[in-house]
Amino acid sequence: MAWISNKTLHNIEQRREAKKTFGKQSEQYKDRNKEAKNAIKNDKKEYLESHLSHIEICNLTHSSREMDSGINRLMRNFTPRLSAIKDKDGKTLTENEEISNRWKEYCSEMYEDNTNEEMKQVESNDEILEPTRSEVEWAIKQLPKGKSTGNDEIHAEMIKASGEQGIDIFHKLCKKYGLKKSGLTNG
Repeated sequence: MAWISNKTLHNIEQRREAKKTFGKQSEQYKDRNKEAKNAIKNDKKEYLESHLSHIEICNLTHSSREMDSGINRLMRNFTPRLSAIKDKDGKTLTENEEISNRWKEYCSEMYEDNTNEEMKQVESNDEILEPTRSEVEWAIKQLPKGKSTGNDEIHAEMIKASGEQGIDIFHKLCKKYGLKKSGLTNG
């Protein structure tokens, strides 16, 4: 763990050696165990104090994103990384080389051209359809709140606040630029 000091690691190693040499019931082991536990507790306390002071500084400087990430780092639980995937037959692969080979196989399958003639014909029959006003209104209502702007620097809240007049403007824009409608859906 990143917060354990070298001195504490040395204490842990001495405890391990005392256990191996003298056994768990010996006074030497008990002393080393006490030293190691105290060192671990002190290291963790120092780590938490420095981390919390950093979070307080972020709060005072209004760095909310950095403050939130600091809080999340403190609050998250340890979850071991599981490296396992399944092959075509459903067999679980755990070795790194097997996993890598399966990903290569999967990706190469994704890019193979195995479309049939019927699908190619459907793709060529795409048509331009205009969205209805109610579809544009629904899409505007679905915009998420509290998100940052894109390149256009327009907040979703601004679009929502534009009301009926804004819906009409966005409907005209959508009609002007059109949307491609695939022949696969009912239209």
